[in-house]
Amino acid sequence: MNRKSLLAIIGGLVAAVALGAVLSMNLPALLSSGGGQLSSTNVANAQQSGDLPTERSAPVFYQIIMPISQTDFDEGATYIPIQVEGTLSSGEPYSQMQYVDGIGAGIKVPTGEFRMHVVSGYINGEGVVHAAPENEVRAKVPVDQDASAPVQALIHIPEELRNDNYVSSEIRERVESLTPRIIEMLEFPVIDTIDVTDEMLDGIISNAKGAPFDEGRAEAAGKKVAELREELVKAKEKADREAREAAERQRVEEQMEAARAEGRAVIENERKRREEEEKKQKDADEEAAKRAAEAITGWWAAGDSSGVLYYFHDGTFELYQEGASSPLSRGPLQVTRLTADQAMRVGGTGYLVSVGGPQGYVWLDAAPGVLECRNVADLSSVGTGDLSPTVAPTVAPSANPSSQTASAQNAPTNADAAAAGTAGAGDAATGL
Repeated sequence: MNRKSLLAIIGGLVAAVALGAVLSMNLPALLSSGGGQLSSTNVANAQQSGDLPTERSAPVFYQIIMPISQTDFDEGATYIPIQVEGTLSSGEPYSQMQYVDGIGAGIKVPTGEFRMHVVSGYINGEGVVHAAPENEVRAKVPVDQDASAPVQALIHIPEELRNDNYVSSEIRERVESLTPRIIEMLEFPVIDTIDVTDEMLDGIISNAKGAPFDEGRAEAAGKKVAELREELVKAKEKADREAREAAERQRVEEQMEAARAEGRAVIENERKRREEEEKKQKDADEEAAKRAAEAITGWWAAGDSSGVLYYFHDGTFELYQEGASSPLSRGPLQVTRLTADQAMRVGGTGYLVSVGGPQGYVWLDAAPGVLECRNVADLSSVGTGDLSPTVAPTVAPSANPSSQTASAQNAPTNADAAAAGTAGAGDAATGL
């Protein structure tokens, strides 16, 4: 057999094998009318009919939107950890930690029924800390769910809280007021930065760090909160210290004011006491002076041979020459007790008798029948003398003072007359 014959035999065998392989397939179903090329439609039809092998289908995930709408969730905020529990359509249990942003997006699950709750709150870029709500959220993804349409999760309200016959009217009233609002969105209450404990902060940071797209947000936010809290603590300590100091100043001021008020009360009471004592003393002095004036009322004779008579009556002082019907002089009569200063200056006690005229004041000593006449300006002594009570003269003075022509200008100016006047007052003192 030559070379050419051998090649012809081999070529025939190859052609026969190839033709057999083609004929074993459904050739009419594989050829298109446009020239016999294999189309994608025909491949799909072949797969469905079992004529072509099929590839394994990739799992499909559906997006669940949590009922969250946090307006302060900025670029620096930590992601919110959500614990997703449930049962897949296949009956298998499902449990996974996932993370959402401020609008509740980020959860992807297969078909099934799921329960979700917020594990911890979040911190925004400004360091504001939000606590986690306690509500349970539920969502169902049916097997015929459109993969392009996200499923909206809803806050679960326990059936007993929906029941109008719930035993506690107080709780029912509270639930009725909250339910319309809390069904819509989860609430993340703000925690005062100064009230954030290390445990709270560590919990939020550690949970948020698990987000695959955290990129250091949790650590940065935690540092921000710690700095703000330190500033607030220092400010509060300063404010508390200033408040304590102000309260202490107020307390001291109140004590001082109370002491001042007590002092003023003591002073006022002392003033009133002195006024009362002074009034009592004044009344006593006036009464004593009145008795002294009554005691010296009448006729008095000088203890010498001058024949001078003194007549004290009704606040009037008259000086007579024995046997005369008209006074040599007349003046007002006033009896007052010596002041303490006057008593020191004269070295004794008694009364001042103002008799008018140049002789001025007369001091009545306590010694019976002894008197001193003193100068009105400095109470210096200008003479001493004796007086003794006597009877009215034989020639009585006129009862009508206007008929008496003598006046104070006619009063004697010698020392004897002054001494005699003083003597009359002195005997008045002895009558007290």
